[in-house]
Amino acid sequence: MSSEPTTTAPASVVKFLDRNPPSLSVDEVREIAKRHYKLLGDFHPLQSERDQNFLVESNDGDRFVIKIANKDETVNVIDFQIGALRHIARTDPTLPVPRIVQSNDKLDFHTVRLASGDVHIVYVLTFLDGMLLSDAQDFNERAGMRRLGAFMARVDLALRGYFHPAARQQHPWNIETCTRLRHLSKHISAADDRSEVEDIFERMSEVVLPRLQTLRHQVVHQDAHTDNVLVDADDRTTITGLIDFGDLLFGTLVAEIAVACTSIPDGVADIVTPICDIVAGYDEVLPLEEDEVDLVFDLFCARNALTATVVAARAALTPGQAAHIESPRPFIDRLRDLKRIGRSEFSRRLRTACRFPAHCPATGENTLSADEEDGLVAARQSLMGKNATHFYRRPMHFERALGPWLYATDGYRYLDCYN
Repeated sequence: MSSEPTTTAPASVVKFLDRNPPSLSVDEVREIAKRHYKLLGDFHPLQSERDQNFLVESNDGDRFVIKIANKDETVNVIDFQIGALRHIARTDPTLPVPRIVQSNDKLDFHTVRLASGDVHIVYVLTFLDGMLLSDAQDFNERAGMRRLGAFMARVDLALRGYFHPAARQQHPWNIETCTRLRHLSKHISAADDRSEVEDIFERMSEVVLPRLQTLRHQVVHQDAHTDNVLVDADDRTTITGLIDFGDLLFGTLVAEIAVACTSIPDGVADIVTPICDIVAGYDEVLPLEEDEVDLVFDLFCARNALTATVVAARAALTPGQAAHIESPRPFIDRLRDLKRIGRSEFSRRLRTACRFPAHCPATGENTLSADEEDGLVAARQSLMGKNATHFYRRPMHFERALGPWLYATDGYRYLDCYN
């Protein structure tokens, strides 16, 4: 199985598109835990996309998670993930993420060969208390979303400076390489649904991905969805933990925000307000750049298009496997919601939330309408009075400057003579 699929490669070479999770019996896992960790107690299966996890309630009263990695996972990737947890433990020791538990031999993980001949990497983590965000029905309060953004910024600050040779990941959830899976959109059955997704991939390829290369990159978690974020059962706006570092990769910071935005429940009347809260919370802890804010819309669309594609492709190509995500429908519906809102309005509100000035486009196609300009003039007069002097009939919109010259979105340049 290749780890470097291309846009024309068959689905069989897209790593982890076929989830093929391990299926060890509880007795097999008990034996591994006893032999390598001297862990005895009750073992309870936990959900996982491509690995096999168990909650271990030990006879001593402690709780752990034992992870059996997918047989196609490499030692380098596991070392990358464990190294990130150790890095966080050094840079922000109070950040609630799992900690690695060493084995009897003082090792971070063990390689285990089963009777079937399959080889799996096994390791143990501490267990984090809390309720999954997916079970916290009332989390969509504004304070909670703001705290989620702030928490993920704190995670990224803790990860800053960490790198590993295995950091450039090719799993299906890498937003920056999402166009590799474009050919799999053919498995989305309805033509109009498929068109929505393909339009996103087209824009990503032609416009967004080249711009992303100019933005800040580092190792990011990039998987802060509702099944990986823990909240306090009594105060569901308080984040108590972040789990599952399996999609960790070297990527752009704004991808972290795009995935966190998937935590917003389906069917909310106004999706932009909670996204503004997430972005503003992140920006308070780790200030964002203008270009990053302006690409949140595109990367949020890309995450939804990517998810719809992966879900549809898995249903078509691995029908014998239980679905990890039931249907592509919610993600396509969300793309339509975002399309109705529009990139300009979405980004305008995010800019306001992060206290950036209104966007001045480099071309006239997205400039303000006459009605919007009239609104600006009226707002100015209401704040400063009608007798406040200004030197224009219509507001000017400048997008850059060079020396004494101001370049406007109408295509003209103006000499700045104001003293």
